[in-house]
Amino acid sequence: MESVILIARRSYNLNFAEKIPSEFKLLEAVRDCTAITDGDTRIYIYPNDSIRDELVREELDRITSRISDPVFYTVDFSDISFCRTLLLNIADDLELLVDNDHGRLLPGPEFVQILRNNPMWDWRRDKV
Repeated sequence: MESVILIARRSYNLNFAEKIPSEFKLLEAVRDCTAITDGDTRIYIYPNDSIRDELVREELDRITSRISDPVFYTVDFSDISFCRTLLLNIADDLELLVDNDHGRLLPGPEFVQILRNNPMWDWRRDKV
């Protein structure tokens, strides 16, 4: 699985569940993990406090300069197309930062705007 990191100002679990498009199915959550399926594959969103420990000081400073007490969420996916669609719906929020786990940190609406402008954008490879 691949990952994207969402960074919020507060606990965001319920907000993720509310923003899932109706064509996807929300599976039963276990221990704050939100699981979503499109019928073929799944995406898992869960709080991940260990991310803070994995960041180098400069990365953490960059995040805390925008969000003083960040809450980190990992979005695990195997189908980037499904993940794009889901992120278009859940990440378009000024309360969120998106870390593509490949050196890019953007406010949620900026990340979503790049996705809208470049529907096939693969943030794992392309720097756009």
